Amino acid sequence: FMVTNVFKTGSIMVKISEDFELGSVYLVKGQASVIGELFSHGLPSTCHTTILPMYDFLVYDGICMRVPQLPIDYGSFLPRLKAHVQKALDQRTVITRGKSSAQGLWNSDPPPLPMVINDGKALDWSNTGYETWNESVKDRDSRNGPGVIEFSERQKKKAMQIAKLTKRKGVLNDHVNHGTMCNTFVFRRYGYTVEENPERGCILLFNQEAYDMFQFSDGLTYNLDEVLDQLLGFVKKIAMPPIIMPDEFSVVEPLNKILKESLEAVGVDDEVKILYYPPPTEEEERFAAMSMY
Repeated sequence: FMVTNVFKTGSIMVKISEDFELGSVYLVKGQASVIGELFSHGLPSTCHTTILPMYDFLVYDGICMRVPQLPIDYGSFLPRLKAHVQKALDQRTVITRGKSSAQGLWNSDPPPLPMVINDGKALDWSNTGYETWNESVKDRDSRNGPGVIEFSERQKKKAMQIAKLTKRKGVLNDHVNHGTMCNTFVFRRYGYTVEENPERGCILLFNQEAYDMFQFSDGLTYNLDEVLDQLLGFVKKIAMPPIIMPDEFSVVEPLNKILKESLEAVGVDDEVKILYYPPPTEEEERFAAMSMY
């Protein structure tokens, strides 16, 4: 699905076929979270999820895996997506399941489609050409060059160990089973403040089940060295997971860079995706607490 808009009554999602044709347009609510708000980098965004009927609404199953980049020409695809969504809004053909779920969607004229961020560039739906770089990206690049990240010798050595093991043992198969991405390796902290997580614990999830846990050294979160240590242990026991999802945003880009460089150096062609695993929203935490009783 391509998530394009967030309204008070839900998020607009467009079904994308395997050959990237645009399909039905849905209005989807979350049971405890707004699916469109999961994508902090901006909309539109692509994801794997399952849409389910619940009472008078359509909801998603709570599992949403972001697809970082489609192998398409976004310059021609985004205007086509814009027109497709706008037509569904104008003609009121958005699939909503019931009358109550549509209330509020068309209280007035359809709102303009939003400003989006694509590959770090600001792009307005009303203008099919790319605009200027996001200022924070531009400022960083003027100081350091485009995305300069430096690694310690220990980190380089550890990443090379992981790469050589991956060369020998391979990358696990990346596939979808009943709407869930399989063989995903997740880092999930027990809490996000010192009070919530005084023991500095982080659980490792594999295929959505507890695999192991570790205690990180800093008061709030783990660092790249600790991620590499845990990943090396996992690859030794099993193999390289095709998707690695830390819930600490600051390690996502460095981990992606050092693994990509190391895997390429030893001749591993299989893609390993590094995606951000966002912490639960307040609504998700309340929903989880209610589910315990």
